[in-house]
Amino acid sequence: YVVRSGPRAITNDEALSRALYSLPGTLLMRVRMEDYSLAEQLELATSSSLVLGVHGTALLFSLFLGTSYGPGALVEVQPPHLRAPHASFVSWRSIFKDMVLPLGIHYVRHVAEVNADGFTASCGQNLSTIEAANARGCLCSPLRPLACNVTVNVTTLMASTQGALAWIASFSSAAPSARSARC
Repeated sequence: YVVRSGPRAITNDEALSRALYSLPGTLLMRVRMEDYSLAEQLELATSSSLVLGVHGTALLFSLFLGTSYGPGALVEVQPPHLRAPHASFVSWRSIFKDMVLPLGIHYVRHVAEVNADGFTASCGQNLSTIEAANARGCLCSPLRPLACNVTVNVTTLMASTQGALAWIASFSSAAPSARSARC
């Protein structure tokens, strides 16, 4: 599980971590990629079968998933702003999916939540204001679509993660109960 301490951190990280730690048959590692050297980051990726994290550069290491454990999976949490219909977001919304699928890596996209008032978690930017500005081609401050922390629906994200782990396990010759996935 790739954690972030700056923009795009998961605001309900404690609840998500508790749920992830409760997954049977998995070895969970919470890592902040910037705390590791490039070689260590690559080792983390190649020795993992699943990466879960918020959209960002650290997810590039998912390209190396599965080299030690068989097929891998990427569960990407996307800020709700990436659903904006602006042309420049189309490629960003699918960039990780487009990179990993040709490599046989399973991909799951989970869109973070927007508060009931239309604002995203902890940045005070109204999603409809950002989408309207983006539709006009304005991608300037203070409307910084990737600068907000995000809140996830833990139940939905866990279901997606369990589905990805089941997909990985389907390639294992070991019985599912005996297989230990590292994520």
